[in-house]
Amino acid sequence: MEPNATTFSTLIAKADTYAQATEMFDAMNAAEGVVSDEFTMTFMITKSDTYEQGQQHYGTLLDLGGSPDDYVIGALMRVCETSDDANFVIAQAKEYDVKPDRYVLSQAISLQESFTAASALFTQYRRNGVEPDDDDVTSVISKADEFGPAFQIAKTFLKSGNKAPPSLWHPNQQSGQS
Repeated sequence: MEPNATTFSTLIAKADTYAQATEMFDAMNAAEGVVSDEFTMTFMITKSDTYEQGQQHYGTLLDLGGSPDDYVIGALMRVCETSDDANFVIAQAKEYDVKPDRYVLSQAISLQESFTAASALFTQYRRNGVEPDDDDVTSVISKADEFGPAFQIAKTFLKSGNKAPPSLWHPNQQSGQS
C-alpha cells in the first residue's frame, strides 16, 4: 500500500506534540506523490503551539482552497497571544460565516486590552446567540476603569435571566480573599 495524505493526516492527528506532527508532516512532504490537503492543514493547526505556527498552516489551508470551520477557528483561537491575533481570528470567522462557539468568545474577550473592545465582543456574541457565562462577564467588567459601564454589562447579563457572577457581589473572591 502506498502512503497517502489520509494516512499521514491521521498520524498527524494522533501526534502528542507539535514536534511529532511536524515530523509526520515533513515525512509526508518527502513521500513521492503525497500532497497535503485541507485536512492535513487542519490537523497541523490543532497541533500548533504558537500563533505563528497556526497562522502558517492556516495560510496553507486557504491556499489549498480550504475554508475554516468552527474547529479551525477554535484551534487558531487557542494559540492566540494578543488581542490583534484574536481580532484576526474573529474577522476570519465572520468572513467565512463561521459562528464561533463559547470557547472562542471567552478567549477573544480575555485577550482584549480595553473594556470597550471586550464589551463590543460581548455584545456581538450575544447578538449572534452565543450566551456568555459568568466568567465572560467577569472578564469584561474587570477591564472597566469605571463602575458605570461595568455595571451596565452586568445588568444586561442579569436581564437575560442569568445568575449574578459571584465576583459581582464579592469582588475579593477572585483573588482568594473573603
